[in-house]
Amino acid sequence: MKYRKRLRYTDEQKAMMWDRWKKGETLGTIARLFDRYHSSIERIIAESGGILDLLHVNALHDACL
Repeated sequence: MKYRKRLRYTDEQKAMMWDRWKKGETLGTIARLFDRYHSSIERIIAESGGILDLLHVNALHDACL
């Protein structure tokens, strides 16, 4: 079996996943953007219980200013 190289998602990529997930896109659709399976995206959403980490949101907001 061929293994995929481990991918570390940036905060911007995670924010994009959250935005798309909140808009109702499926995990499979989001995962295809990164050439991954839905389980890798599911882990990102599930780590916080389906609630976006506010520290990351604030950090992303501050970075944009």
